[in-house]
Amino acid sequence: TRESVGGIVGDYSGKSLADCQSDMKVDALYTTNVGGIAGHLSKKGSLSSCKNTGYVSSNKNVGGIVGVLDGDTSLRNAINTGKVDGWKYAGGLAAINRGSISDSKTLGAEISASENAGGAVALNDGGSIVSCYADPTNGIPPKADDVGVAGGFVGIHTNSGTINTCATTANSFVGTNYNSSANPKITADGVYTLETWVKDEATDIKDQNQNPS
Repeated sequence: TRESVGGIVGDYSGKSLADCQSDMKVDALYTTNVGGIAGHLSKKGSLSSCKNTGYVSSNKNVGGIVGVLDGDTSLRNAINTGKVDGWKYAGGLAAINRGSISDSKTLGAEISASENAGGAVALNDGGSIVSCYADPTNGIPPKADDVGVAGGFVGIHTNSGTINTCATTANSFVGTNYNSSANPKITADGVYTLETWVKDEATDIKDQNQNPS
């Protein structure tokens, strides 16, 4: 299995990349960490003001902009309009976020995965997401029956991650198996979907402490 393939760079570490755009088709079969711009951000690497319009596809950890962001990395002011297709962990902006994503959006992008998908991020694993927007053309990203989770904005939200001032056009914000008693709460603070929020918290819809979609 290969690791880290991107439309511009594979593994980007320790530097800052800005004002970039890719319309390449990134079809990296049997590869982990694949992104429209970068496959993997590590060691304080950062991306800003980047756009992807190309098709991105692989088996695992596939993102419209970045495949995986490590804990000390950041993505800011990015736009993805390209289709993202993966088997496990596929997101409109990133597959897995352990760093920081802000002021970014995915517009009109089709997101699909057999297991774990999100309109913006498939897995927010202790990362921060602020002022971001997801408009997946297919609503809640499709997944295989009874396998993993899918959400219009984020698939899985865990490990004390934070999400603030974000939105999606889909009718589900967070993955279908999300439960606030076992995962960090989403402090809505401007977070809205087509659902009716109760007490402005995504985790208290219908008094079930979970997303009912």
